[in-house]
Amino acid sequence: MIILIVSSPCASLKSQLSKYSSQPVNIFWPTVLITVLVFVSSSRNCMDVYPTFLAVMWCAGVCLSQAPAAFAGIIYLLVRQKYFIGYLGQTSQSTPGYLFGKRILFFLSLMCTVGIFNYLLTRYYGSDYKEYVETITSAASALLLLP
Repeated sequence: MIILIVSSPCASLKSQLSKYSSQPVNIFWPTVLITVLVFVSSSRNCMDVYPTFLAVMWCAGVCLSQAPAAFAGIIYLLVRQKYFIGYLGQTSQSTPGYLFGKRILFFLSLMCTVGIFNYLLTRYYGSDYKEYVETITSAASALLLLP
């Protein structure tokens, strides 16, 4: 969004200058400015996702199991760092980090949902499946490392 705001005056300037000359006018932004804009955009993208990540990780740790939630959280932070660094390069460098981060958030959301569902089963029906689910999530958290 920042790039659109900054580039719109450039487009209007270009159209105004092209009225007075017969040759097309090329206006280029300095590479430092583009790097700063990409940095701000990627930083904003990371800030938008962190509250969701913290809420889902906390819920997964409290409702189900702390160890797989903590492991997924550490992996998520490393993946977001990879995404952030890849964002400064080509677009194809940031895509794997983005997709891997979505997969980890899905895993944490699933853990949170299963933990809440298990709590409701325990409270209203008296059947507790927490031990079985903890075993499954502990084994599934190792599968997060697969590409």
